[in-house]
Amino acid sequence: MAAERVRFSVLGPVRAWRGNDELGLGWPKQRAVLAVLLLNANRVVTRNAMIDAVWGDEPPTSAVNVVHTYVSRLRQILEPGRGPRQTSGLLAAEASGYVLRLSDQQLDLAEFEILLDQARASRDTDDLAAAVRAYAAALALWNGPPLAGIPGPLAATEQARIEELHVAAIEDRAEAMLGLGGHRELVGELAALATAHPLRER
Repeated sequence: MAAERVRFSVLGPVRAWRGNDELGLGWPKQRAVLAVLLLNANRVVTRNAMIDAVWGDEPPTSAVNVVHTYVSRLRQILEPGRGPRQTSGLLAAEASGYVLRLSDQQLDLAEFEILLDQARASRDTDDLAAAVRAYAAALALWNGPPLAGIPGPLAATEQARIEELHVAAIEDRAEAMLGLGGHRELVGELAALATAHPLRER
């Protein structure tokens, strides 16, 4: 069954795969509902919180029903073999909302944050080579602007937070590489970073 687990990406457009097959996730608002669940993986998201995250201050009057419809469609996409009366092991209903149950290996953002923690731990013990490897592995997960194309206030807030993690990881990796004497390798990368973020003094 491990080969059948669905993997998700938010470090770029919101995408999902079962094995090597990419899954079609529907229209932007439906993908926004999935994004909210992914950003709160293993935590119950209430229906009201979902509506606020996707529509903000101007939800449609039918928002509760729309969310229910999107979740039902996502279940069909993510668990096509599940019977109509079977309990979902992936996207479950709770009394107040929904929860998406994932392991860290199923979501690229979770992997990214774990690798950043490993890199910082290595850096703090002066193992700069291990820190560089962990930063490089984390940055290799990046596929463009996070949550690209996802509407809603939560996505906007999280895009800024995740982008800040990304830029800080590039800076931290560069600092570790400088500590190892990798000055020449960094010239082009740091020039591009300075151009993209001219107000960052670091």
